[in-house]
Amino acid sequence: MTLLARGAAVVIAGALVLPAPLIVADLISTNIYILADGEVQSEDASIAAEKVIVGGVIDGDLSVVASSVTITGTVKGDLLVASSGLVSITGTIEGSVRGAASQFVIDGDVQGDVTVAAMSLVSRGTIERDVLVFGNSIEMNGTVGRDVRGRVLTTTIGGTVGRDVDISTDTLTIESTADIGGDLTYRSPRLGHISGGATIVGLTTPITVGLSFPLSVYVSIATLVSWLGFLVGGLVITYLFRSTTVRATVFAEQHPFRSLGYGIVTIVVGATIGGALAVTLVGIPLSIALFALAVVAIAFAPLPILAAVGLRALRGRGGIVAGFLVGAIVLRVILALVPTLGVAIYVATVLMGVGSWVQGAWQQRSWSLPQPAPAVSIVGAATVDEPNGDVSNGDVSNGDSDESVNTE
Repeated sequence: MTLLARGAAVVIAGALVLPAPLIVADLISTNIYILADGEVQSEDASIAAEKVIVGGVIDGDLSVVASSVTITGTVKGDLLVASSGLVSITGTIEGSVRGAASQFVIDGDVQGDVTVAAMSLVSRGTIERDVLVFGNSIEMNGTVGRDVRGRVLTTTIGGTVGRDVDISTDTLTIESTADIGGDLTYRSPRLGHISGGATIVGLTTPITVGLSFPLSVYVSIATLVSWLGFLVGGLVITYLFRSTTVRATVFAEQHPFRSLGYGIVTIVVGATIGGALAVTLVGIPLSIALFALAVVAIAFAPLPILAAVGLRALRGRGGIVAGFLVGAIVLRVILALVPTLGVAIYVATVLMGVGSWVQGAWQQRSWSLPQPAPAVSIVGAATVDEPNGDVSNGDVSNGDSDESVNTE
């Protein structure tokens, strides 16, 4: 169990999932797996060990979690690997190589693609299809049958690339021995060093970027973390204020333009009140508190709009939570593909969201009066009855507070 637990930890670190339990062939110790020369593993192999050496033949896929991996034999399927150390391939991989490791060194033959995340990738062998790498450095001195793509800090190409090189990098070096059969496109804050003896059949296109590679990586990570934080925060808010969230979502779906108007008025009035408080000594603490509340409110203002959009896409199935997740993904895709349009849409969702939250909170306040009223399941459909905006078409219960709402 200790060995498998260690293997599982490395899998999580490498963001990989390995199928099947541990398969023991020639086991030297509990920490070393060896498939000796001449031996044949007649099916897929899943291995977790400190050190893995494959000198024989694996007639299928090899999934491995280890501190170091050495392959001098043949894997007739794919290699899926997670390693904290060196992955050395001097034999033959008839399929593709995918995984994460500190270092990949390929001196043998990979007949499929190579898709890896690594501190460094060094290839002096043959990769018959594409290379996609994310990491610190890449050094291609062998042969690549098709494209080389990736995002790395340092790029050196001295071998043969059958088609295009398209890479984001901080430093690019094309050596005199390089032979690129297609276009060379690189994104970098500085011009790359291209030796005069290098052969580039297609166009060479340098694209200057404002951020250095490390900083751009940090920005990308920060963007991803902030988006995940938005998802988690949205789910928490949906749970804590589930009844108000339902009302705000219903109002946003049925009255988008009124939501927009309410949102603009709320922001203008809030800014006016905050400014007035800020000029008085007594009002400064209140102004600061109001500003902090406004930041949080604006950050999660799009929630009802995104939930409404997601529910429309799901045709009312899945409830508020599923609708919010779908809507958030749609917005993220738009921001990534069409940034200008995405920003305009995001601003609109913030304004409309503020208005729908205000209306949802107002309806919730009205429901605080001791009167029987229907409640809405957070996973069910809902409508708003005009003119007083009561929510209906849900499970019936006494809606005295957020906690009274059925959350099936």
